[in-house]
Amino acid sequence: AFAKSVRVAPGAIHVCYCHTPPRYLWDLYKTYNPGLLGKLRAPLMLNLRKKDRESAKRVHRFIANSTHVADRISRSYERDARVIYPPVDVDQFTPSAYEGKHYLAGGRMVHYKRLDLAIEAANHRGLKLVVFGDGPERTRLEELAGPTIEFVGRVSTAQIAKLVAQSHAFLFPGEEDFGILPVEVQAGGRPVIALARGGALETVRHEETGLLYEDDSVEGLIEAIHHFETRTFDPMACTSNAERFHRHRFEEEITGAIDAAMRELKM
Repeated sequence: AFAKSVRVAPGAIHVCYCHTPPRYLWDLYKTYNPGLLGKLRAPLMLNLRKKDRESAKRVHRFIANSTHVADRISRSYERDARVIYPPVDVDQFTPSAYEGKHYLAGGRMVHYKRLDLAIEAANHRGLKLVVFGDGPERTRLEELAGPTIEFVGRVSTAQIAKLVAQSHAFLFPGEEDFGILPVEVQAGGRPVIALARGGALETVRHEETGLLYEDDSVEGLIEAIHHFETRTFDPMACTSNAERFHRHRFEEEITGAIDAAMRELKM
């Protein structure tokens, strides 16, 4: 979020690949700075916001990791941004003929990932749910979990691939700037049930490689799971969709964007 503040040498081109403007300064300001604490922090936050916007002016070209982030850049900095999706190592994931009966969720265990919603939905329906990852929310999530939920801790990409191959579908109830995990899951031939916000709108094809639902509550996720269980999904459609985010595509697009910027700026 702050790497764009670097001061480049005279004559150098500055292309910023932005994953998001600082959330706590812009779109999630009230979430990170609530109530009295927010009022006390306001002078500092406003100063940081001013400095952040000033540093954005020094960037020659912005590249965003999703349309969602490009919109944030426009609102925060009044700058246009080209969208280039980040690289995903889809080759590490292989569709499996065996389909498990349990659901999968995971990632860094922080509040905005909303893993609590996945756990509460599984509790309510008595669903088998495997949760991977670690973070400051882990203890609270474990206390929330019922007997049908298993925590497997921090795992490698290879281990995630095995978990995906053994799963029925991936639950993704949080709002992400892009979201690598839904792409990895689809590369493994499994569908995704995701909140219709943020990067999931660009990575999951509704009714084709998963389901997108609007209501960001436990009830909304439960309803989405119920709808999901009345449908079937083609693993190859999921895999084909994930190929759009292959690292080779990223290498070509990012090189092309830098070359274009250099031509346009005559550097």
